[in-house]
Amino acid sequence: MRKVYENARAVKASIAKGKTITLVGGSFDLLHVGHLHLLEYSKRLEKVLVVCVLSDANVKSHKGPYRPIMVEVYRARMVAALKCVDRAYVSSIDTSDEDTLSLIQPDSVVFGIEDTDHWREIAERREQFIRSRFPNIKIHYLERFADTAISTSAIIQKVLSSHNR
Repeated sequence: MRKVYENARAVKASIAKGKTITLVGGSFDLLHVGHLHLLEYSKRLEKVLVVCVLSDANVKSHKGPYRPIMVEVYRARMVAALKCVDRAYVSSIDTSDEDTLSLIQPDSVVFGIEDTDHWREIAERREQFIRSRFPNIKIHYLERFADTAISTSAIIQKVLSSHNR
């Protein structure tokens, strides 16, 4: 099993100088093929793929009191075990945070995006921020996995529906 690192600083210290880095983050709750789609895409961009698994508190603040389903240490271990992932760590701050970007110094960052006004607005603000402070970082967007039935929320709903029959 690949190692889950203590924090962003430990991840950066473990990467040889000169290696290019892609940074991607997310909840990765109930790991599914949509997550794999994102991570495999991200790995193709640079030499080293670093995954920031959002902490339980961070996920709860975005997704509500019943999430995440799996605790952060298990989510990080699952992500780190994937062949395409080189490094993983748990963080309470998002990958677009100035401290994270300063510590990891990625060559590329990847953000999943959905085709809604809300998500486009978030992406625009995030991109303006990154470009103003880190002009050399390449920003990549990956549309949500084509099968909309594949998301952690959809999987939870399907399980609940089948349980209530």
